[in-house]
Amino acid sequence: DRSPAAPPSAPAGIICSTGNETIWEAVCRGVPVLTVPTSGHPEQMMNARIHGRAFPASVRAVSRVRIEDVRWLVDFKPSEESIAESSALRERATTFDAEGARLLCGA
Repeated sequence: DRSPAAPPSAPAGIICSTGNETIWEAVCRGVPVLTVPTSGHPEQMMNARIHGRAFPASVRAVSRVRIEDVRWLVDFKPSEESIAESSALRERATTFDAEGARLLCGA
């Protein structure tokens, strides 16, 4: 089962470090993320906590990958919550895209 937002070529899930762009792109497309902060990078530790709280149905942040984490990713089925997370993030991105220059530059 794929999220309605996921294009046909989208991966079933992503395992990545905890940078912002990959996680935001995946959540926008309804693709679940298993994320592991890079050791020694406090900004990634912070990102992991923020993304895990902001997208609890779509993002699982872990300090090390365990088999149950991989099973969560492989067995992921879009839920009402994960679809809502994806839709809300896409809406925020669209709004920012339309208003971003004005908001950032005062144009």
